[in-house]
Amino acid sequence: MTQEETEIGRPPETSAVRAVMYLRVASPRPDDSQAAAHQRAACLHVAERRGLSIAREYLDLGTPGRFDRQSALQHLLSELAEKCEAETVVVSDKARLSRSLPELMTTVQRIRGCGAIVVTADNLEQIYEGRNEA
Repeated sequence: MTQEETEIGRPPETSAVRAVMYLRVASPRPDDSQAAAHQRAACLHVAERRGLSIAREYLDLGTPGRFDRQSALQHLLSELAEKCEAETVVVSDKARLSRSLPELMTTVQRIRGCGAIVVTADNLEQIYEGRNEA
């Protein structure tokens, strides 16, 4: 058995924090897949920079930034509350969660209530937590 293997023959678990990624593209246009790909790349960059391991992706395609229309976001929140399998929700920017400030605040509070934080390319969590990280 190598040093890289555990007693049952699997590689040891990494210390990366488990995260989920949320993407939302508002309009149903032919270039939606490209917009989603750009968001995905931004999220993966944030995850890599912070040492996060993305466990799952949630995508609302052709969905406006209103919570009652964001079924993938609702599913993410439901699973986060039930399973508590992620410590971080990664989005490319806060507008992906909501275009409305009150709905954005409510969504972030729901995520925090599940014991997770939100990180974005524009450092949303730092605003709510008062952190000053680079």
